[in-house]
Amino acid sequence: MYGLVLVLVLSGCGAEVRGGDMAAGSTSPTPTVSGACPVVPGEPVPQGCVPYDGEAAMRGNDAYRQRADLGPERTAAGAADVARITELLEHAAADGPLDGDGVVALLAAEGYPAVQSYGSSDVGGGVAVGVSTEHGCVVGGVRGAEADLELAGGIADGGCLPAPGH
Repeated sequence: MYGLVLVLVLSGCGAEVRGGDMAAGSTSPTPTVSGACPVVPGEPVPQGCVPYDGEAAMRGNDAYRQRADLGPERTAAGAADVARITELLEHAAADGPLDGDGVVALLAAEGYPAVQSYGSSDVGGGVAVGVSTEHGCVVGGVRGAEADLELAGGIADGGCLPAPGH
């Protein structure tokens, strides 16, 4: 039994080695397959690669955006949070631009400790807001002095908002 284990350990745990691929004095074998390689139109697939369509994989990578279904009861119960957070953000934005850190600080002071926010209300797409409440996620954003928020389920990646740039 111990002899078999020793043979497996000394043989590199089953690493496949092509004959003659070890240079003199080298202790590292070269594997027969180098891994998965994205298919590039008009280019040959390198030897030893397992081809895949990288563009199709990227298009299919939207699971992080999928939200849990809340149902009508939770949506109705969360309406008060949506109205309160909207009012707080619009009042604060009327005094000047909001950024992600300002939104987090404002809402934490008002009893909402689980807040995700990034961006700025006076730039481009505005400031993104995601607030975890007992009924779901109050999500949306603030552009200028107007907040556009709704109650939704959490995303598959966890939390209320995808990471910035995701």
